[in-house]
Amino acid sequence: MLVLVGIATLIVIGYQSVQTARSARATQKSVELQVEAQRAQLLIRVKYPIEGLGLGLVPIVRLDVVNRGLTTAYECVHESWVEILPEPFVDFTTGAKYFKGPYPMTLYPNAPGPTVLSIGLERRLALEEINGLQAAKLFLCLRIRLEYRDAFNRAPADKKRCQNFGFMANGPASVGYLPKYNDSN
Repeated sequence: MLVLVGIATLIVIGYQSVQTARSARATQKSVELQVEAQRAQLLIRVKYPIEGLGLGLVPIVRLDVVNRGLTTAYECVHESWVEILPEPFVDFTTGAKYFKGPYPMTLYPNAPGPTVLSIGLERRLALEEINGLQAAKLFLCLRIRLEYRDAFNRAPADKKRCQNFGFMANGPASVGYLPKYNDSN
């Protein structure tokens, strides 16, 4: 009789262990989904028109950066690459103008106004470039990378979150996306 009771007890304990493990996995998945839903969500909008897309002018792209998430983005640093490149876009070359923001910024959720970034080519456009832009054979290509921490990864040892944005333009109001650089972690 004791052997049967012992076997029944082991079966019940085994069943409870399996159910507890299943419940723990479901709880972990729920927490991961809540973190994802509440983390900082940074967006970039190109401000129109793009300035300086003319002969002898210096192109400047102004971008609005906003946080549509529920938590603050801390220690946000931006990097940018800008270059005139042919279609189809493959990648930036070593000739791209690269910039990394020297000071981290904080982006609050649903702040009353955007943070504005100005990204320029820092050289005047040549006649061949203007002709290529007008013929849609050349594009002003721009990549922005934002790296930051939020409420869920604030310790220095935690991996920072990053978001990439890629844009291409051949006129003051004709902006498209570079699919290679529109991702996040």
